[in-house]
This record gives sequence, structure tokens and C-alpha cells, in this order.
Amino acid sequence: MRKHIKILRTRVARYEEVAQNIREQAVGGGAEAPAPDGNEEQCADDPEDEDDLTALKGIGPALDDKLKAAGIRTFHDLSEATDDALDGVKKGLSKRAKTGGWRKAAVDAAAAMAPEEVDPGEPEEDQDNDKLTDIGGITGAVEKTLRNAGITSFEQVALMSDREFEELTEGLGEKSVKHRWVDQADVLASKKAQASHEVVSDIEEDRAAHDDRVFAGLASAAEGITAADIWCLLDAERTDLGNAERMLVKYGDKVLDVDGVGVMAWTGVRWLADPQGGSLDRVAQETARSVARDLTTARVLHQYAPDLVKYLPMSKKEAQVMREGDKRGDGRVEDPEAVRFSVEELAGWAKTSQSQKSIAAISKLARSHMQASANDLDADNAMLGVRNGAVNLRTGELVAPSQELMISKTCKTHYDQKAECPEWLSFLNDIFNGDADTIRYIQRWMGYILTGETDEQKFLFLDGTGSNGKGVLTLTFEEILGDYVTTISKDYLMKQRGSFNNGGTDEVLANLRGARLIHASEGDPSDVLDEARLKHFSGQGTVTAAKKYQSMISFLPVGKIVMDTNDLPNIHSQGDAIWRRVKVINFPNSYANPGDKNYVAGVSKPKDIGVKNRLRSERAGILAWAVRGAVEWYAEQSLGEEPAAVSDRINRYQVETDPTGDFFEQCCEINSKTFCAHGNLYKAYCAYLDHNAAGNPVSTKAFGAILDEKKLKREKPGGTVIRRGIALNAHGKAYLDGKRPNAHDLDHPMNLISGGKS
Repeated sequence: MRKHIKILRTRVARYEEVAQNIREQAVGGGAEAPAPDGNEEQCADDPEDEDDLTALKGIGPALDDKLKAAGIRTFHDLSEATDDALDGVKKGLSKRAKTGGWRKAAVDAAAAMAPEEVDPGEPEEDQDNDKLTDIGGITGAVEKTLRNAGITSFEQVALMSDREFEELTEGLGEKSVKHRWVDQADVLASKKAQASHEVVSDIEEDRAAHDDRVFAGLASAAEGITAADIWCLLDAERTDLGNAERMLVKYGDKVLDVDGVGVMAWTGVRWLADPQGGSLDRVAQETARSVARDLTTARVLHQYAPDLVKYLPMSKKEAQVMREGDKRGDGRVEDPEAVRFSVEELAGWAKTSQSQKSIAAISKLARSHMQASANDLDADNAMLGVRNGAVNLRTGELVAPSQELMISKTCKTHYDQKAECPEWLSFLNDIFNGDADTIRYIQRWMGYILTGETDEQKFLFLDGTGSNGKGVLTLTFEEILGDYVTTISKDYLMKQRGSFNNGGTDEVLANLRGARLIHASEGDPSDVLDEARLKHFSGQGTVTAAKKYQSMISFLPVGKIVMDTNDLPNIHSQGDAIWRRVKVINFPNSYANPGDKNYVAGVSKPKDIGVKNRLRSERAGILAWAVRGAVEWYAEQSLGEEPAAVSDRINRYQVETDPTGDFFEQCCEINSKTFCAHGNLYKAYCAYLDHNAAGNPVSTKAFGAILDEKKLKREKPGGTVIRRGIALNAHGKAYLDGKRPNAHDLDHPMNLISGGKS
């Protein structure tokens, strides 16, 4: 919770005992409420049916008793009383008792005490006025055209048919993409509605319950009084700043303003991004409405806690007389400091608070105390948000939802620790041919992915030709992880021309924040892995990026990179720095049915088209299975023993992707006594690839890095760069000279070039 909100709530807590005492008095069978102004006698009639008529000028306790004896118990009764009825009450009392103003004062008092909303005075800003240019492709010109036609919200755009939209925007944009605008509007409208609705639903229920209690009578209102109600009446200043503090007290744990993310609303389970800020607007408006509750709170305290509200004058003038006396000095009470406010003052501030200007001020002032950093969100690596709370991945236990956990992401399923997944286990057994070691390794990996830890510093490749089960596996896991998944183009992981732009507006990079699975798919045979970027994205470097219209944020990614592909990317480096990070799980089978294009009799396994839906029905069980893998990972801080199938595939991958391996094996001799000019080595290498149609050469810089990895020392005697410990053999010499070597070249004793410069 933000610091200032904590301070305010500590102050509010001082009234908890008072509120509890009032509630107990009001509940049937509890202690009776003391009479105000020190009167020990309590009316035998139910106070729910009475108003405090002594609050009206000119009515004292004696008149109050006579009015109630005549059946005039409320302000409403008094406002409709006849002259005859009032004359009857007046009999026997001082001639100075004036009845003329009683009815008008009673009308004013009844209106002031009514729970209806006060007229806001100024029109509120239209909350359905959305920024339509947030829809990708809609320009300012298109937005202006839509607004001129009365289309101002995402919801209105989403409800338009393609034909209506085209007619309205004819000539603006390409017709072929306009249906996407409608689809985007539907998504944005849904997000806005969800955030705004979820955060205010309990607010509206609270307001409805309060109004019901007020209509039911004073005792009912007293039953629902809170410490916050009392603090708002007695301690909150009647200024914009005071109203902002009311908002923090009542709703400070409902809304956040997160740097780089924007407004976020508490849904009861997690913090949800609210891009349009509707939830902040709603709580500001509700705070403004709630100021009118001070009137009810004042009546309750006047009746049940007169030590706090001893006097409740109706007008500012009457309050002034009670504090200072009239012109003759009459009417001043013995303790004028106890005259804290009047009904007129409370009602006036309630009305002022609901102006557009005041509501805007409430929102602006309160927002400054609702600030949070994006790095505060989802910061506990061992906590996983689920639909029914959060899972402690160290223990596997379910934790109740809490704003303090700062969870903003959630899985798309409830968590049930005892849930089972027989279909999932059968699926894994089939695609891995009963390899129990690989299945256990998969479980540990999936558990590790659930966490926000990056200690392993590893990336996972899932490889195998098409229709082998890897797509079903990744889809199933992604559907369970929900918000914790982000998908990136494989191009973000591959070497490209130009430098990596870490910064600026980039939704893909910004979406890495908090994601625990970073998924890429389908590489090309020519792709070359960008090792530095891969390490950067996997928690070894800070990423700086921003979403559209948001401020820049810097964060450490916590996601594990998983790429499923038929073609593994080339890795130029052969050093341990990269290969200790690379893990490959091969999917050995091919699934097809007779008649399918890829069906091979005796090789293909039957394809089960219903398996995806059956696995969806086991989401809770699959999550519980993966959580057990996470618990094991935390207990051992390890992915466990690497299965033989995984180790073998990594070894083959390293050989397959070595860009210089064949050249060094066939054209070079490694000997500590030899040396060779660096330029000759690279020239021979390029000629070798060209003559054998073995692909494109790596750059001279990459070639030098490979030589460095092989510990071939670089020297520069006489201005020529050489490499010690390597020389070209006869094959290599032939390629250097632009010739194709003969098969018998290496058999001739004079054709091994070593011990000198080649």
C-alpha cells in the first residue's frame, strides 16, 4: 500500500472502536443510544421512525415531546402538519413560541437529509469518449469523420457492420483492412469494460447498501457505519485535498497509477490494466457522491455518540448564534467549540464536490499518492497468479488474493492442488515413446517456466519435423499460462543487419515485462542465432521499452525463451558460454492418417484430432502437475539430470551447426608448432565453401571469434596477423590457390604444410 494511504488509514483506525460501539447499539437487543445534549431519558418509541426535531430553531425538548405526543415525529410529518395541529401543540407554552417557520425549516431539513444524489451543477465529462486513434490504422481524419457521425467510443465502432463502416469512411484507408479496425475496437471496448466494471461493482453495491440503510431509518444507517465514515465527517477537510484523501481512504487499494503501464484496477484477484483510466474516473465520481454521506453520519453520531457531535444546527446562521450568540447575546451554548458544522454547510459541500472541476481535482490530487513502479508488479518470482488467488511455487499451496502481492497476471484456470491429468500423461507418454526420463525433464522445465527465476540461464528448443506433438504441447501450456505468455517473432532472436534497438516504443519488448514464457516459432534454415540478444532477453540484461502512449520503463526479463521449430537456427560460436545454455528436446514421431499428404505407412502414428479439446478439460490438473515440477525445482535448484535423448540431440546439433567444423577437419592441421596467416585461413575457408556449395561463409569477425574460441593465439609479427597452432594442409593449400584438391594430395609426404607460415 502506498505510504500516504497507510498513514491515513492509521488515522481512520482510531475510530474503529467508536464505530463498533455505534453498530452494537443500533443492532436489535443492543444497548440503547444515549440521548443527545446530555438528556438521560430515551424516547420509548423506535428511533428509526423519528427525526431530531430539536435541531430546528425554536424547538426545544419540551416542544419536541409535545410534537411527538401529537404524532409529529419526523421532519416530513412537521412539514405537512396543519395550523390546528401545531396550535394544539403550542397550548400552554410561552407565547413567544413561533410556529410559522417550523414547516419551512422541516422541508429544508428533510431535503438535506435525503439520500438522493445532489445535482452536480456542471455536466460531467462524457465517459464514453474514447481515443479512437488507439485503434491501429485509424488516423486523425478517420477519427474526425467518426465523431462527426456521433461515433465516439470503441463500443460504438465494434457494433458497426463492415458495410456501415465502409460507407461512413469511404475513401479513408484501405477497404481490405477496415474490418480489422472493428475487431480491434471490440477488443479495446472489452478491456475497458472489464477493468471499469470489476473495480466499481463492489463500490456500487456499497452505495446501494448505504442508501437502503438510510431509507430504512437512522438505526439502520447506524448499523452500517464505518470508521472511515466517521473520519470523513470529523477529520477530512472540506477542500479538494480533503476529498482526495477521502478517495485514498475509501478506494486507495482499488486503483493504481503505474509508471509505464498507466491506471490499473483491482479486480478482487489481480491488478488489471485500465488503458482508458475509467476506473480512476469512477472512484473519483463515487468519492464526490459519498461526501453527501456526511449528513447521515452526522445524524448518527448526534444520536449515538453525542460526545463527538453534540450539536447539529440546521443552518450556518444558527451555528453562528450557538457559537457567538445573537445581537442580544442570547442563544450561545456553554461549549461553542462543540458546534463543528451545520447541516447547511455539509449539504453545500456535498453539492460543490460533485462539480466537474471538483471531481477532476479529486482525481488529480489522489493520483499522486497512487503511484507505483512497473517493477513492483509481479515481483515475487515464487508467486503465480491464478483465477482463485495465487500459488506459492515453493510449497505448492494456494494463497488468498491480496493487493499487497501486486500480481497483475493470471493463469487461465483455477488452481486445485489435487487435480489430476490422465489424458496429459497419456499424451506425453505417446509423443516421447514412453521415455520416462524425458517426461520428468519436461515436468521440471514446465515448473521452472512457471517461476520468475532465471538462474538456469538456459533456453529451450523443441525440434522435430511437422505433426509431431510439439505444437499441441506448447499450445496447451500457453492456454494455461494466459497472461504469463508473450509471443515474439523469431527475428528478435536472430542476427540481423544493424544493431539491436533496446529502447523506444516497442510493444513486443515492453510485453516481456513479467512474462514467464517467451515463445517463438518456426525458424528458417538460414537463421543465425544472436547469442548476445538471447542472453539479454533471458534475464541477463536490462530491457528498456515503452508501449504506445506510455512512458519508458526499464526492467529485467524473467521469461524463459522456448522456440519450437522444424529448423534449428545456426549457432556460429562453439564456446561453452553459449552451448551450456542451449537445451534441445526432440519430438521423434510423426502423426498422420491414411490419405494425409505426410502419411508414411509403417512410420506415421495415428493422428488424434480430439486431443486438444481433451487436454483443455484437464487444465487444472496439468497446472497442478507443472506446479509439482516448480516445487521440485525450488527444492533442488536444478532442472535435474539431463536425459540421454536430450544430451545426444544437443551434441548432434552442435556438430550440425558448426560453420567451420568441416573446413578445419579436412583442410587444417592443429599443431602447437605451426602457424598460418589469418588472411590465408579465411581465404581458404571461403574457397572451400564455394567449391563444395556448402553455404555462405561467416564474417571475418565471426571467423576470428571462432579461432579465439579454439585458443589459436593471434599475433602480428612484421605487420601480418598470424594464428599460432594451426596450418593449412594440402587440401587447404589447394583451396587457397583457387584449385580443387585431388583425393591423393594428403598421401604425398611433401603436401602437409606445417611448422611454418602458410
